[in-house]
Amino acid sequence: MDGFQGVKHSLQGRLALWLTLGILMFAAASGVFAFLTVYHEATEFMDDELRQVAALLERHKLPIPEDTAVSELSSPIKTKTAIVVRKLGSDAVGSLLPELPPDMPDGLQTIRSDGHEWRLFVTTRQSGERFAVGQRVILRNDIARQGAVAALLPLLLVMGFAAAGSCLIIRHVFTPVRALAKLVDQREDLDLTLLETHHVPSEILPFLEAVNRMLTRVNRAVETQRRFVADAAHELRSPLTALSLQAEHLAAADMSPQARERLARLGQGLNRARDLLAQLLALARAQANPREDMRAESLSLLLRQILEDMMPLAEARNIDLGVLSLDEATIQTPPHALAVILKNLLDNAIRYTPPGGRVDISASCADESVILVITDTGPGIPPAERERVFEPFYRLPGHDVTGSGLGLAIAKTLTTQLGGTIHLTDAPEGPGLRVIARFPTRLRLA
Repeated sequence: MDGFQGVKHSLQGRLALWLTLGILMFAAASGVFAFLTVYHEATEFMDDELRQVAALLERHKLPIPEDTAVSELSSPIKTKTAIVVRKLGSDAVGSLLPELPPDMPDGLQTIRSDGHEWRLFVTTRQSGERFAVGQRVILRNDIARQGAVAALLPLLLVMGFAAAGSCLIIRHVFTPVRALAKLVDQREDLDLTLLETHHVPSEILPFLEAVNRMLTRVNRAVETQRRFVADAAHELRSPLTALSLQAEHLAAADMSPQARERLARLGQGLNRARDLLAQLLALARAQANPREDMRAESLSLLLRQILEDMMPLAEARNIDLGVLSLDEATIQTPPHALAVILKNLLDNAIRYTPPGGRVDISASCADESVILVITDTGPGIPPAERERVFEPFYRLPGHDVTGSGLGLAIAKTLTTQLGGTIHLTDAPEGPGLRVIARFPTRLRLA
């Protein structure tokens, strides 16, 4: 059943099936035609042979014995092919032909006796003597069957080769479709460029054109969303900056301890809002995929700068932040892209590691790639959630860690654009999370 469903939903399978059925029907029709043709020819041949034997007997005035048949043959093979002469009305014992009534009409006719069919030619001599020349019909049927088989066997052989050849040809014809599917499957998540339509079979060209129109609409919608996020973040920066300045001026004024506590909470909320806006702008820039000029970045120098920036946060949470190993490498990357990735990955590791924990960093070079590994002693991420944490604004349930939920989304987006990958796994020792980011040494924008 599954095989039938597979053929039913496969263009290649259906084409091969219909071609095979067509060839089979043609072979069957050819076999029937060959059988009927040979049957007709064999009938005419037998009739002519019977007429000739009768004419030969008449021409040479040969006598027709009355007490026995002309042929008394015991071999089955000879019996099948024997031509028997019998005088009408005679009671010949041992004759192959049955007793024939004297009033049989002249001419060709077919009779049945003892389970056998006979083809007879009845004639009357000038002397008035009447006799019949007969032969079994089975010979005619055997000749017709042999002729049909002889005609059908080459067709069956050709049918087998044609079916196999048609499958190979159909598979070859569908090669561009498989190549196109592989090309689409290898695309990056944010690659919405139009599909190539040159050298594409005309049968699938309308489908590709429809896909390209859909990609154009999706790209337009995504660009609208990106512009909205970027514009909204820019528009909110000025009011937040003004509120922050007002809060700073208000902090210099005399107020009760209760009011100052509320002002402090207001300042914390404003700081979180500014961080969220900064992350939104970073996400918008990352999703915009700008074609910036590539430049060489020293991995060790960049990591030192990021560690200096992240050290105050680590010290405030009593986190042991350190580098286990660091291979020297220079990689090609757009400005700030790799720095944003590293900063977001480290910020996420520090925030989710409990006080007194540890965050270790290592970087190595292998197979023209830079492999960055960040291991923390935090609670880790369940395997079922490890893909969802890269979605914008997604936060793990059951955690009260402050943040925007955009850090990993930004890191994933930029890493994908740079031709790299990010993989999450459990820490090798005890609870925790290990982030493995792999970047090619010559990064290219997707």
